Amino acid sequence: MTQQDGVDALADRIGGMLQTDPEAFRDRAELDAETVKTELANGTFDNHQSIVGFEYEFYAVSQGRWTASGGTEGVDRGDLTRVPRRLLTLIGFEKELGLHNAEMTTSPQPFNPDGLRAQAAEVRSRLRAALETTRQEGMRLVSDGVWTMPPAGGDARSYLDSTVERDGLRIATNMTDSARYHAMGNGPNADRFGVDAPFVSLASDTAMTVALTTSIQPHYQVPAAGDVPLYHNYAVRLAGPLLALGVNSPFVPPELYEPDADPTAILADGARENRIHVFESLNTEDLRRCVSREISTASNRRSTGWLATT
Repeated sequence: MTQQDGVDALADRIGGMLQTDPEAFRDRAELDAETVKTELANGTFDNHQSIVGFEYEFYAVSQGRWTASGGTEGVDRGDLTRVPRRLLTLIGFEKELGLHNAEMTTSPQPFNPDGLRAQAAEVRSRLRAALETTRQEGMRLVSDGVWTMPPAGGDARSYLDSTVERDGLRIATNMTDSARYHAMGNGPNADRFGVDAPFVSLASDTAMTVALTTSIQPHYQVPAAGDVPLYHNYAVRLAGPLLALGVNSPFVPPELYEPDADPTAILADGARENRIHVFESLNTEDLRRCVSREISTASNRRSTGWLATT
């Protein structure tokens, strides 16, 4: 299959998704919801034990690529780089939103001391093997909230905005070929994507801006499905203080800052966790605005009581 054939096939899948009747889908979802509630009451989703799993996202940067090919020592700056699809298969990782992303998923384990140790050991083992393999390809996988160095020879704004059109559909050229991500940028709410943070301005009509971010996602399966709201509330109360203490993405690529932004003001007044602002653009606009405001307040104040007020 040629590259042209691949783009055409992707456009066909996107078009098929966009033909879904929203009203019919909503009616079906409401029927399914009633079925789920009935099965919840019957204990269908209960489990005999708690289980924990893990998703761990990375982005790739160049490492030794230019110096190894005869370049000047020190030229390799760790620029963003694509992860070849064959390499993902080789290291046992999965694709994510951007072509520069890679995701590790661990095996589910019982939620007990031995299960948690097994999770940690699997992460270390698989990551060590992946880093050894990617090093041979002149790249390194990085775990970070937001990347800041664009691909070599380019800039972040162009990388995030690059699109082609097929049959009236916008297809982000640096995004994975998952039709659902591209469909988000061609639906009725496509204008909600972008970066909305102090001193930063970026509006986009595709979901590619979300590929600025990576995340770590623990998964927890509760014993009694009816207790999910209780466990969720506990998790959220823990997440707020941890976020406020451990924010790790205060910067975005330099090209995305407003031209007259003062570096001192960025350090003093900028958001501490820009990853949340960007990621929440996948959700509804009202939710994004609410979450961004609360996260910004918590991050800037380093408040350990953040979730008590949300």
